[in-house]
Amino acid sequence: MYCCFFGGGLHVYTPIPYLREILGDIARIAVPFFFLCSGFFIYSPDRTEFDKKINRATKKSAKLLLYFTLLYFFVNTICWFDIRQIKEGLQLLASWDFWFFNSTPFCPVAWYLMAYIYSLLFIKLLLFISRTRHVFFKLCYVLIFAGLCYWLFFAYQSLFFHNNILHWRYGTCWITSYPFVMLGFIIKNYQKIIQKINVKNSILYCLIIIFSIASAFAHYVLKKITGNPVDGTGYISTILLVLVIFVYLLKNNQWGARTVWNTIGKKYSLYVYLLHAAINYILCRFFLVKWDFQHYFSFEPLINLPFSYFWLINSFTVFFISVIIAKWLTAIKLSVQ
Repeated sequence: MYCCFFGGGLHVYTPIPYLREILGDIARIAVPFFFLCSGFFIYSPDRTEFDKKINRATKKSAKLLLYFTLLYFFVNTICWFDIRQIKEGLQLLASWDFWFFNSTPFCPVAWYLMAYIYSLLFIKLLLFISRTRHVFFKLCYVLIFAGLCYWLFFAYQSLFFHNNILHWRYGTCWITSYPFVMLGFIIKNYQKIIQKINVKNSILYCLIIIFSIASAFAHYVLKKITGNPVDGTGYISTILLVLVIFVYLLKNNQWGARTVWNTIGKKYSLYVYLLHAAINYILCRFFLVKWDFQHYFSFEPLINLPFSYFWLINSFTVFFISVIIAKWLTAIKLSVQ
């Protein structure tokens, strides 16, 4: 759930200088961590069961992608009624960016779902090609290396090219996503061995702090060297940070801990992630509208607040409202079933 909060924080206004950039660099572990978790829980050594899990996850993700695309189309139309934006969204459906790089119209955060669907279909193809589990994992090792090389080239391209040759859109796609899903398979396959390795928690804590600082420092150095904004989804330290956090949770049996935070994360994290941008849209339209992601709008606020808008439009408020609505949607879904 922490990753869900951090992931949402990347898209919501943060008024404190430098805090958004610092937390933003660390928060970039959110999506890789989600993919790693998905791979861990979807993997099964039984080939038939593994294939069934992939099919179920693909179907569920496709439904959510459709539902939330329609929801965001409605929210965008009601809030902004921007004909140009609607046309651009519809044109995207016929573009290379949509069909290969899973850029989603109207709902920017839904790229995660589409990238996950593409990753699952890619993995299903590998299962079809490979006759044994040994061959499957050999292919995974090679493809993980290739995918992470692409991911890191994207992150560090500003060191080699004056103008980034890869647009930020191509860094948030299935090519940078499937390696973490496969890493989840590998960790699940060697779970018992990993849990037996005697590593003190204090060492893992130190590594988490070191890699967190290194992620923020890498962004700072790249900006200083290149003098340009860095369009990266993460760095070498980000990959290591995700793995260390996952290993820590695995070794300390945190997955089954019955805490309020874990319960919220298990039941609502996906909905919270998909809802937070829509909540932010609506709040901005009512009370701010001068800021939304990285865009400025010429609309006047529908309601003028007697206090500074950042007390209402911030990561914590948006997250809290998203949890409430996610809980409500889950209750409706269960009642229908």
